[in-house]
Amino acid sequence: MNIQRTIDRCILAICNDIWDNIEDNKYGLYNGLYGKILVLIYYNMYNGNNPNYSLISRAINIGLGKIFHCNSSSYSSGLAGNMCMLYFLCKNDIFKINMNHLNEVSRNILIDEMRNHIKQKYYDFMHGGIGVALPLLKWNVQQNRIYISEFIDFLYNYAEKDFDNNIYKWESSLVFNTDIKGYNLSISHGISSIIIFLSLSYYLNINKHKIKKMINGAVNYIISNELEMKNTALFPSMIFKDYNNIIIKRRLAWCYGDLDIAISLWHAGNALNNQIWKNKSLQIFRSCIELVEEQDLLTEFGICHGTSGIAMIFRRIYLETEELLFKSGYELWFDKTIKKINEWAIENRERSEKKDFSLLTGLSGILLVIMSIVYNDNQKWDSLFLLS
Repeated sequence: MNIQRTIDRCILAICNDIWDNIEDNKYGLYNGLYGKILVLIYYNMYNGNNPNYSLISRAINIGLGKIFHCNSSSYSSGLAGNMCMLYFLCKNDIFKINMNHLNEVSRNILIDEMRNHIKQKYYDFMHGGIGVALPLLKWNVQQNRIYISEFIDFLYNYAEKDFDNNIYKWESSLVFNTDIKGYNLSISHGISSIIIFLSLSYYLNINKHKIKKMINGAVNYIISNELEMKNTALFPSMIFKDYNNIIIKRRLAWCYGDLDIAISLWHAGNALNNQIWKNKSLQIFRSCIELVEEQDLLTEFGICHGTSGIAMIFRRIYLETEELLFKSGYELWFDKTIKKINEWAIENRERSEKKDFSLLTGLSGILLVIMSIVYNDNQKWDSLFLLS
């Protein structure tokens, strides 16, 4: 099937889903309306003469009006993620929006929510403090410096510090609705997201001394947990505090696993100009390329833990390094994604009530990855997934 025809059909399916579910109360970036709007905006940018341009534009404009209808402030499903998306679109001249009023109203909401998460000692990226603080790094930074500094102080004070070994780590709940505690190393909920947030903050000259200490300590902690077992992941995904046990996720994914570690080390190496960390990151990425044959049973193709997310990550590191190994990696996972999306397009009509259309795990994110590769753009939108 022609790739462009598949893209066109899937975009119409997303449009219809927006109309069918405009009042379903899911307006977030990762799980709802705003993620769908993002992919529609990208589609219209590259397909301005398509016959459905007006229909798609109406869906975009109606959706944008729902920004304060979120019942959450989180990055994944609420105001924080939506504001980061709008800031990204404006800064890159992709979509024109008057941000003054939106910024003033949202800023107060996000600061209050950030402080609530600080009280709860809940730093989680997708649902907690890091995700809510992230928009403060993206717009009017000078006005937000005091609040960014407040969150950095929280991370510093909450960290468990081993000064003898220069290690910093942060405890969190590892199993939902239980008292099981430990150290999560992932981007989605763990220490990798802390490293990336701190690396992004470092460029802003805010609390640089504390940030540098935390990045060094966090990287040391992660590297100290590299596994020596053969035929397994290089790093655990979670380390239990009181059970002398770890969880290893061998599969490739954005949400957990070795790719997360590689991404966070790349960010840290760039921020602190540490070539050793960048080399370690590239070593991990190359190791993940070798896992391709073992991942043939991967059945999902969303960004979170599917084929398109893996393609997105390998394409990002290829764009950063121009190393041909990573080009072959993203092309392989792109081909797997195209095969699955063609099957979806053939088997489904434009309206489908049971399908996942979200950005994180569904059709919107898959299409965003496909369009970036097909239209050969710079994939700057992956900053919304902490890749750049």
